[in-house]
Amino acid sequence: MAVHEVLDVYPGLIEHNAHCRNNMIVSGTLARQIAQGMNFVAAYRQKHVFSKSTWNSPIGNAAGATTPWHGAFHAGHNTSWLVFDMLLAAAGSSATDPYVYWNVTPSGGAAVKTDEFHYGEIDGSPPDYPDGYQRAVIKYQIPTKDKTYAIEMVLNDYARVASATVYLEGFYPVNDANTGVCDPRISVGSPILDTQLEDILANGTALYKRNACHLWSWSQDDASNPKNCTSSTYTNPFDSTTGTPTSSTWGQRIDTTYHNSYSASTVPVTVAIRASRTGSSTNDVQLIDTSGTQLVVLSNYTTEGWLVTGVNWPVGTTKFDVQGRVGDPRTDTLHIHAVSVYELG
Repeated sequence: MAVHEVLDVYPGLIEHNAHCRNNMIVSGTLARQIAQGMNFVAAYRQKHVFSKSTWNSPIGNAAGATTPWHGAFHAGHNTSWLVFDMLLAAAGSSATDPYVYWNVTPSGGAAVKTDEFHYGEIDGSPPDYPDGYQRAVIKYQIPTKDKTYAIEMVLNDYARVASATVYLEGFYPVNDANTGVCDPRISVGSPILDTQLEDILANGTALYKRNACHLWSWSQDDASNPKNCTSSTYTNPFDSTTGTPTSSTWGQRIDTTYHNSYSASTVPVTVAIRASRTGSSTNDVQLIDTSGTQLVVLSNYTTEGWLVTGVNWPVGTTKFDVQGRVGDPRTDTLHIHAVSVYELG
């Protein structure tokens, strides 16, 4: 076990000088450069996992606590910090101590509260223009690497938010005791051991499977405005269309070109949908593409919460819509609060 510095510039071309030609012994230079490049990826190539901005004006401005925005993601190997980068608008005129924090919930665990960001009050009506916004950053140390988490913004005492971006940061310098990190101490001219090659291959596979892309996040505009479905027919709650989506219906495009492994024809993807139900009948939320293929369906929500499933996602550009339905349209409403889609092998 050892700690290693990481290159402070983007690694250059690795395959050069015929170091990887057929029938030639792999050189120490090539193996060392691969290990250094992978450590650079583990340290710096973390990912954006959530973003949301308001369409018309900042949201919030309510007494007590409100939870407008939600997301879900996977924190891969060598993850260090979860960073919440927000634009806060001036709090409502009734505020005395407006502040914001986030709840972070690991899969199978209890919610943990981040630090609070308190930002004062103003007199009179709050201005809604960029010069009146304040940037706020909260950092939360990820307790467990290679873990799935859910996040929830909490606004307090008339706090108001205009936008939020959430992303992961890695550990650096790196420690080769952690999965995803290689020992780069491979000398030129010395034997390359099987254990060193195994280290490179195993950690490269781990990074490919567990540190892959976050593909899409959507969250309701505010706590009182989820997208509602009241029909027994699958309906898109964003534009009220039904049936097979088209290029003009409200939906999302995801491009997974080159995201599959050499031997796979699909990409392993996880879909998390947060929803709730008013009433007592069955309900379903599906993602459906423009060919009519049901990519995923999650069913039978009751109280507000996440349901999560894995799916073999097609390679290439896929345009899909979110649709929902209820078993009894006379009495029931399905409320869709958030959707997250991310690669996870």
